[in-house]
Amino acid sequence: MALFFLFAKEVRTQLLDIEEKAHANVKAMDINEEMRIKKRQCHYTSPLSRYHLLLLLLPIIVILSYLDSVTPFP
Repeated sequence: MALFFLFAKEVRTQLLDIEEKAHANVKAMDINEEMRIKKRQCHYTSPLSRYHLLLLLLPIIVILSYLDSVTPFP
């Protein structure tokens, strides 16, 4: 009888350990998913992305070329 209670206690502690490990794995997966989402958001909302820089340089180049053609240097 005592052996049965010992066995039941061991099984219960093993199940609790498995449940804790599963909870820790799910928590780690949630944190990883949050980090992926944040990384994606930062990537899309980055103010200095190369496309923004190209779009910023294009009007500057157009204005400078216009000024160069309008005002000839001596």
